Amino acid sequence: MKNIAFRNLADVFFPDISAENRREIDRDNIRMMTVIAVITMIMETVILIFLLAARHAHPEDAASYAFSIRNVSLCVAFCFVFLFWSRILLRRKDSLSHISCVFCLTVAYFALSVWGGNTSMMHYEQGDQMVTFFIVQLVFVAFIAFEPAHAIILYAVSFAEMMRLLRMIDGAGRVNSVNFFAFMAMCMAVAVVKFHEALNVRTRIDKIEDLNDILKDTAEHDDLTGMLNRHGLQEDLQNYLNISVHVMMFDIDNFKQFNDTYGHAIGDEVLSRVSNTLKNIFGIEHCYRYGGDEFLAIIPEMEEEKFEEYMNLWAGAVSRIRIPEMPGEHITCSCGYVFDAARNEATLRELIRTADQNLYEMKKRKHVGR
Repeated sequence: MKNIAFRNLADVFFPDISAENRREIDRDNIRMMTVIAVITMIMETVILIFLLAARHAHPEDAASYAFSIRNVSLCVAFCFVFLFWSRILLRRKDSLSHISCVFCLTVAYFALSVWGGNTSMMHYEQGDQMVTFFIVQLVFVAFIAFEPAHAIILYAVSFAEMMRLLRMIDGAGRVNSVNFFAFMAMCMAVAVVKFHEALNVRTRIDKIEDLNDILKDTAEHDDLTGMLNRHGLQEDLQNYLNISVHVMMFDIDNFKQFNDTYGHAIGDEVLSRVSNTLKNIFGIEHCYRYGGDEFLAIIPEMEEEKFEEYMNLWAGAVSRIRIPEMPGEHITCSCGYVFDAARNEATLRELIRTADQNLYEMKKRKHVGR
């Protein structure tokens, strides 16, 4: 039980994170850092304008205004640096480094905490509320998902240093230590919860994306033959544009008779065996189940002589198919094909229709020949 409890505790502070999820959380954090930097720059710029205007109206407080102007200007400069830094990191996309992100966010946190602490110290010495330091902590807790152990270290160092400085002034006599450290503990707890929530969101998104991939694969593939179907063909059309292609339409002769005589299970076996010959000769990436017992193959950039060689290989493979449950039956196929350049999608669709028409004509000739 102690080992289980220890493992559960370890999972809280050192959760198992996939590289992809860590990269996405890092990217979200950097995006939020960009938003924080922009909003803070706007707010502090407005305050800076107000201070510059007010300084002339109150010359007796020139020293106080000068300190505030320097402090606000420093915050604007920090935010500009972090905005520029964040934009550089976001441009890296898939090459985004976890270490680079953590370093950027850690520097931003400590820089703004020092700035907020400095401002709050001035307010504290003047007898005012030291709000700025706590606002900085709340902003990071609310918008940045630090990893739990890292967050605890950051907040512990920041709050401990702030308390040390306050004790140097007057022994922190005007600070309620219980409330101060309770606020620190709250920041730590919220940071842990926030990271796990961000991780859960990423995990759910991964599951949804996996399900979408499965659904897409199911929608685009024929379960019996493993070939792409018409939906899959639609996705592949762009692969055959602006090149010369052989477009072939096949079907199985007397397939309905096989189904009626031997049953649908044997009919499925016939479809599967014939489809295997197509995939083996022409490649699964170029073969599609078009519907029923009809198959389509689109072969790019193949010379006519080589194409005829492949057709003969395929015809020979079909002729060798033997199914024990169909003694004495010989499986044959009919084929119609056309060769031309597929200049655009409309042209390619027209080639498919022409191949289908050629298949129909071949079927008619076979029927008349009987």
